[in-house]
Amino acid sequence: MNPAMSVAKVLHIRGMVCSRCIKVLGEELARNGVTVKNTSLGRAVVEYDPEKSDLAHIQKILKKNDFSLITDRELQLVEQIKIIILQMVSNSDKEKIPKRFSEVIANELGFNYSYLSKLFTRHERITIERYLILNKIEKIKELLEYDSKLNLGETAQQLNYSSLSHLSKQFKEVSGISLSNYKSFLKHLRRPLDHLLVT
Repeated sequence: MNPAMSVAKVLHIRGMVCSRCIKVLGEELARNGVTVKNTSLGRAVVEYDPEKSDLAHIQKILKKNDFSLITDRELQLVEQIKIIILQMVSNSDKEKIPKRFSEVIANELGFNYSYLSKLFTRHERITIERYLILNKIEKIKELLEYDSKLNLGETAQQLNYSSLSHLSKQFKEVSGISLSNYKSFLKHLRRPLDHLLVT
């Protein structure tokens, strides 16, 4: 590609929420003459020859792989909030979810949390707090299903619950079944974390 003729773009992408997604998308774009310079969850910096490709072509590639381009700034922020929460919950076996998770979100995105919270609720019809809870419950199901090395008390602590009874109460409220019964009866109902994103 002639650098003088290439176009560089930062793409915000819905649905790109795991390392597998990044790999798949990078391979698909490369096969179609689009160079991926840098990627992270929900974001890709690409370069392409405008005589051979354009954003419409890239959108077709994304759609074919169950991704979509986000051009609206507010929706980009909503997607970034989801990704921050997903990363916090996914990494909770290594790093405890911070008590002031709202500060983490506000600091990472550079906006007042109150603004981000209202924005998220307006677009998703769910609060950020509720979205975090849903992800935490799915993480617990995942740990129960795959026999995590952490016991439930340690899991509660890592997910920033005040106690195991707090975790148990919230688990039953969200899933409709107790922690003790879940492993035996509901294994098949667990959804992977990277498919939980609200649409």
